[in-house]
Amino acid sequence: MANWNDIKKSIGNIADKTASKTRELADTASLKLKIANKEAERDLLYKALGKLAYAKLRNLNVKDPEALTENISVTLEKLDAILKELRELKAEDEARRAAKEAEKAAKEQAKRDEEEQEQAEQEELNRKVMEDFNAARAQADAQYEKAKAEAENAK
Repeated sequence: MANWNDIKKSIGNIADKTASKTRELADTASLKLKIANKEAERDLLYKALGKLAYAKLRNLNVKDPEALTENISVTLEKLDAILKELRELKAEDEARRAAKEAEKAAKEQAKRDEEEQEQAEQEELNRKVMEDFNAARAQADAQYEKAKAEAENAK
């Protein structure tokens, strides 16, 4: 039966793993939300840019064409900034995914290595047992032959 310290340690390990996984999920959700918000901002800027471009092309109630051109330039700059942030966030998301996959692959490889090591140890143990068995059998056969020879000589 496990003692109290082992139980406390196990519970502590479970709590740590749960907290770590919760943090990881929260970080991922936060990143996904940031990406979605930036995509929404991007869509709004594209819409605004489209309206400005349409107004410029049609000269619809344009009192100050230079201001309209300036608005288009400012909107394009904002759009470039949003697109840059979006690329960075997506790159961060991809890096996290890649790191998670690498960690998973490393754990799987470590497990395979451990299993191979255990198998090698078991094979070595089996070989030693067979050596001991064969040595004991040879010794028993020698004792049998000796006893048989002594019995024949005693006749």
